[in-house]
Amino acid sequence: MKTIIKANQLFTQKETKSKLSRIVQFPLSRMIIVILFIAPILVLRAVFSYVVLDNLEGNIEILIHYTETIISIVLIFLAYRYYTKKIENRPAFELNHEKWYVEFAQGIGIGGGLVVIIVALLALFGMYKIANFNSPFVLFERIFRYGIGSFVEEMIFTIIIFRLIEEFAGTITSTIFVSLLFGIMHLGNDNATILSSFSISFEHLIILAPFILTRRIWMVWAIHFSWNYFQTAVFGMNNSGMAHGGFIKPLISGPEWVTGGSFGIEGSHISIALNIIVGVIILWYAIKQQQLVKASWRRR
Repeated sequence: MKTIIKANQLFTQKETKSKLSRIVQFPLSRMIIVILFIAPILVLRAVFSYVVLDNLEGNIEILIHYTETIISIVLIFLAYRYYTKKIENRPAFELNHEKWYVEFAQGIGIGGGLVVIIVALLALFGMYKIANFNSPFVLFERIFRYGIGSFVEEMIFTIIIFRLIEEFAGTITSTIFVSLLFGIMHLGNDNATILSSFSISFEHLIILAPFILTRRIWMVWAIHFSWNYFQTAVFGMNNSGMAHGGFIKPLISGPEWVTGGSFGIEGSHISIALNIIVGVIILWYAIKQQQLVKASWRRR
């Protein structure tokens, strides 16, 4: 895990000579501004899906949907780059694409590997069994569904909210706040409980720690994507309480504190332990690379 970007390279470089510029550069203000840069793309995508995709069928609908997904990701990248250039007066280092595939592959290995380990443990104790199979096409289709879903969530929660709160209040405060926020946002999911939301909050370290280390989106995006993909598309388990179905039709039995129950393996104590352990290891590397940030008033 070679660190390319340093934490302070993601701070705004805009001079604040006037009262207005100081207001604009305050992290909360920039949080609102950057969302305004990205929101039109998300709204346009939703309208396009409702007006066009919902009225199409067959291969043409599939082709247009996949094309629209790729275009949306590219447009969000461009909009964010334009924001950092105009508002923060710096390059978008967090979207730096130099050897991006290395960190992306590492993220796939971490996220997918954790799911495989958990499922293997459940299968070893007879709690996960294969009942049947669905069409293998689902393995291809879910790449696009979970690809853009995880990308948008990481742009909002990690690249925007975590980064800007961290710039102001420091890494530890931002980690706690964003982890709790991410857990709370899942309270509205099917089969969610207060306990499941706390579980997700603890497990969110596996997402934030790689960003703290690399300061780029690639590994965190890949971890989030591969976790969802392997859990649901491959092994057919619920994803944060949501039942999407997958290639494998499983039979899952056993105590909920082990299997996660109807919420999915995010609610499993095994998952919580493994995610925290791996997250702490990555965070330890980040600390060695001096990637933790103090609060802005302490840096001064």
